[in-house]
Amino acid sequence: MKTAKTSTVLILLLTASLFVTLMASQNPAKSQESQEVIVSVNPTYNTYPPNTEFTVTVNVVNADRIHSYEFYLYWNPAILKCLKATKGTWLSKDGTYTTYFISRTNNTVGRLLVAESIRGEYVQSGNGILATITFQTLQQGLSALDLNNTKMIKRYLPGEYKEDIYPTQQDGYFQYPTTTLAIEPQEIVQAPGLTFTVNITATNLYNLNKWSINLKWNKEILNMTQAEEAPWNTTSSTTFTYAINNEEGYSTLNSALQTSKGENGSRTLASLTFLVLIGGETPINITSAQLLDISGTPHITNIINGLYSITRLSTRPPYIIDRTLRPGNQITLNLTISGAENLNTWTANLTWNPTIVNLTQVTEGPFLKTQGTTNFTSTPLTQIGVVELKGQLPQGIGVNRSGTVAILKFEVIGGGKFKFEIYNSTLLDINGEEIPHITVGTEFDNTAHEAAITEIQTSKQTAKQKETITITLTILNNGTVAENLTLTLQLGRAIITTKQMENTPPLTQTTTQTEYTIEDFPPGTYELKAKIQYLPDEENYTNNMKSTTITIEAPPQTAIGWEIITASIIIAIIAAASFITLKKFRKSPKKTKP
Repeated sequence: MKTAKTSTVLILLLTASLFVTLMASQNPAKSQESQEVIVSVNPTYNTYPPNTEFTVTVNVVNADRIHSYEFYLYWNPAILKCLKATKGTWLSKDGTYTTYFISRTNNTVGRLLVAESIRGEYVQSGNGILATITFQTLQQGLSALDLNNTKMIKRYLPGEYKEDIYPTQQDGYFQYPTTTLAIEPQEIVQAPGLTFTVNITATNLYNLNKWSINLKWNKEILNMTQAEEAPWNTTSSTTFTYAINNEEGYSTLNSALQTSKGENGSRTLASLTFLVLIGGETPINITSAQLLDISGTPHITNIINGLYSITRLSTRPPYIIDRTLRPGNQITLNLTISGAENLNTWTANLTWNPTIVNLTQVTEGPFLKTQGTTNFTSTPLTQIGVVELKGQLPQGIGVNRSGTVAILKFEVIGGGKFKFEIYNSTLLDINGEEIPHITVGTEFDNTAHEAAITEIQTSKQTAKQKETITITLTILNNGTVAENLTLTLQLGRAIITTKQMENTPPLTQTTTQTEYTIEDFPPGTYELKAKIQYLPDEENYTNNMKSTTITIEAPPQTAIGWEIITASIIIAIIAAASFITLKKFRKSPKKTKP
């Protein structure tokens, strides 16, 4: 009776569990929150010259219990030709399941149908590749890789409830050559209180029909005062709108043709006028842009931003970061002036770290000499790392725009980081008026960390226990700066010593010795290993370690002297004689009393 009741309870529990499971499968949205399923073309952007083959994959993410899928992919058949489509490994779970896969290509209209389903009641979840598609480029142009009508079938229980899933579709794009969207000119120099104008230009356009651009700048330095649309080549009317927010320093521009036509080639899209509020430097950045053709396909766009600055006196290049520069190597700096108007005279001092580089030559640059004979002087103070420079044209003569005023050559004599700095600079125009300007120096860094053990020697290759040996190491600091090195010696598996080598000079070899008395090592041959702890940013770690072998023998047996041997014999004789006497005494008869 008790067994029957127990079986009944178990059946009821199993029935209830199955009922809950079925209810959850009928309403899965209530059982768990599902993530958005996305099917996408990867890579998104593709650019290849004509007569080139390239592949894209169609991927899925966040899929859940998928039994089958299908999708269509469209492209411009004048630009691309589909060569083949092969199934991915996701639905078959890398070949675990058998799947049916079909692909139908129509290169006349530019369409591909792909479908795949699992044989049986299996399902697949997660992320992976649905299909790989190979294209051939036919000619230059722009084409979408447009996913359409993507559908997946989701199964909850074998043979039970199914659901159609329509994933989010993310298209791909092809364009060759790509479009360049640029601020022209890229470098702008203007004095505070004055205005300047830049253009937004675009190259390699294909049936451009609509565009939108967002810009950003430093609101403390510039204000945008005007935005004008450049005329389209077509006679069709356009819609142009813009918004300027000088409080935040940004602007939005939009334009569209009121027709289904588009424009090709290169053109100016808009002209922008800015007022300079104060001297300084700010990029004029295109933060986002969208250029659409007549079908709504976006161009693949490379962006070149602009840069506004006041007149600059600077050293070029702005950075010399090179860990391979070693003593004896040469570097060259150009002292340049950008954005000058009627420049007649300039003076400047340049300073550097005299322990790292040394000035070897100074010559005048060509900028002022383009307008006639100049007076150029240089006074080097190399011990403190300073040179005083001056250039001047005859009175009333000036130069405009940008150029190099001095060329300086240096020899590297050490290692480290510092900045070439310009100070006490003056720019004068043809009227003797000072030209406001900023100075920009050059960052120099040839810091290189590189240590190595080049040699390990021992005073003996074979030593006995309790014997002291001398270990000699040759350490190379092949970097450009002094280093604090941590050296470890290991015999077999035991670390026998660790020592610090402070302020090891750069580009030098150092010899260090260690005395060690061999203890607690059984006889045998052992590896003696020396290692330097790795340095930050060290490129070659393989030479931080070096090893050799040493054989350890047992200690010699202690020699026994003749005195000890003689004494031992005498003791043995006495002991034997005593034993014999005692034995006789025990055997002698006892005397009886009368």
